[in-house]
Amino acid sequence: MSSNYSLGGVGGFNSGFDVNGIIAQLISFEQRPITLMTQKKSAISRQQAAYTSIQNKARSLFSAIDQLARRDVATQKTMFENMKATTSDSNSVTASVSSSAAPQTLNIEVLALPTATVATSTEGVGRFDATMTNTELGITAGNFTLYTQVGATQKAYQIAIADGDTMGDIMADMQTAVQTDIPGATVGIVDGKIQINRGGSGNAVTFGAGGDTSNFLEKTFLNTAVAVNDGGIFTTTASQRVSTVVRDSAVTTAGANLATTVNANSEFKINGITFNADGKSINTIIDEINKSEAGVTASFNRGTNSFQLTANDTGSNLISLEDVGGGNFLQAMKLINGTDAISSQKAGNNTKFVLNGQTLYATSDTVDETVTGLTGVSLNLKKVAAGTTTQITIQKDNDAIVNQVDDIIKKYNSLIDEIAKQTKIDPEATKTGASATNGPLSGDSRIKNFRNQLRSIFTQSVGGDLANTAYESLQMIGISSSAKAVGSTDTTDTTDENAADGETTDSSTSTSSSSSSDGKLYLDKNALRAALSADPNKLKRLFIAQDLPVGASGVDDGLDGTFTKLQRFLTDKTYTDGAGRTGFGALYSLGDSGKGLFATYQDSAGKRIKTIETSIERANDRLAIKEKTLRQQFLAMDRMVGQYQRQGTALAGLSAQLAR
Repeated sequence: MSSNYSLGGVGGFNSGFDVNGIIAQLISFEQRPITLMTQKKSAISRQQAAYTSIQNKARSLFSAIDQLARRDVATQKTMFENMKATTSDSNSVTASVSSSAAPQTLNIEVLALPTATVATSTEGVGRFDATMTNTELGITAGNFTLYTQVGATQKAYQIAIADGDTMGDIMADMQTAVQTDIPGATVGIVDGKIQINRGGSGNAVTFGAGGDTSNFLEKTFLNTAVAVNDGGIFTTTASQRVSTVVRDSAVTTAGANLATTVNANSEFKINGITFNADGKSINTIIDEINKSEAGVTASFNRGTNSFQLTANDTGSNLISLEDVGGGNFLQAMKLINGTDAISSQKAGNNTKFVLNGQTLYATSDTVDETVTGLTGVSLNLKKVAAGTTTQITIQKDNDAIVNQVDDIIKKYNSLIDEIAKQTKIDPEATKTGASATNGPLSGDSRIKNFRNQLRSIFTQSVGGDLANTAYESLQMIGISSSAKAVGSTDTTDTTDENAADGETTDSSTSTSSSSSSDGKLYLDKNALRAALSADPNKLKRLFIAQDLPVGASGVDDGLDGTFTKLQRFLTDKTYTDGAGRTGFGALYSLGDSGKGLFATYQDSAGKRIKTIETSIERANDRLAIKEKTLRQQFLAMDRMVGQYQRQGTALAGLSAQLAR
């Protein structure tokens, strides 16, 4: 219930007392415990927020450690087994490698890259013949110019077109004009294109003038005609086929304007997948093919008046094409001619490359060990470079480990900074009682103990069987609590992308001395790289030891390296060590069956806040009742005073009468 109380009304009407003021003072005194409880609730809420902030930093640290210490469930590989590949020319060849790859050097020469097989109509599929009128083809009435060039003499002929003229009419007029100067020349339609065959005459024929009023030349592509001399036979041919196909009309009707109408119920197969063209448009058929598992992409090229199928996979394999059940769709698309389903296809190329002196072939530009025999290596061939060798070097990815350790140290320092911020104690504020300048967790021993345990794991030597390793502590491989202790030779840029969030941004070597009292750690990357180069297996033992549990039935040998201990200390999973001791990591939380530090605190804090809220509500209810009671009492008193006043007035009046 709200702690604000209405003190409605005015001072006593009869008594003249300040009733509101008196009640307010009494309620204010009774409200002090509620104020204290509200302040306590706010303090707990601030502590909860501080715990959450520290928990988030701890999770970030755990994530960084887990990247280094975690083993792959299937292969039992860790980051120490990671390999990397570098290339001398990333524009020609790149490589990706798994942890199963062996250190080696590859020399690669790319001779050919793969292309896909394409099936294209061998002729124009749209109807274009001598019977078609100019209006059917969208050709406007008017005229166009045809020129003949005989020696140095050029003559111009105007060819007139009227609405309703057929292509036969127009071509007959063209032939008459050409034969005037080039006897024997013919004009006809060849493969969907208008062609002038001049026989053995090398005299030229050209088209177009500025005064032309018909679009005939543009519609028939004679404005870009191509002249060819094929063994003494001279021709001038339109540059493209004329396409009249209506792609949204059913191919089994005349409305599609195909050169060959498709039979009803026409079925066909592409790579074994059956389709039916009955009542469907070219657009619909293309969509069905492209959504199917036929492994091709269908399209229609209006410029070439052709239907096209492109294999989705590269390589020299041909596309299987078959009209079935009396259908003729593929025949109508000029992809099959009788039983010939090959002439329309241009086979793709296979990849060809030389690997360490051996010539190899593939159907893709990405090749793996099934082609090369190289375990764990995948090559991406990007550019043909005959005569040029690209070198791929495969080696241990030590840089990844260095960068991961660097990230761990940054995340650790960020966590330490956050704990220091939340547990800060201001001596002056403590003296004066101004606790607001102290951190919300200034008196919290649990967080301080958490920090001390974390710091202890980072700085202590490994024990037990691991003490015999070449490296017994992180200090031996370049991780120190003093920047001065790690030297000043590492100039690697370690700018942290989280700097904007206030996280520590420098875990690299520093030339200045830094006190270890702040609890932070510093990394000498050169020292770590040297340790990795000297004996990565010994460093692996220091970091993560040997076997970790795999799944619920995994066996733990009890040997924990430094980062494995940290992983367990922070982990959000239960674990059992070699001695059979079971514990919960600080981040662990699973219902009521087990909770780590943070979940335990949040549960406890939540319960305390709920208890306080209940107490505040009850206290407010009591105050409301008390206010009501006080007001009733004051009103009763005021009525009694009024009664006494009326009685006094009456007695005074009576006395006055008796005195007369």
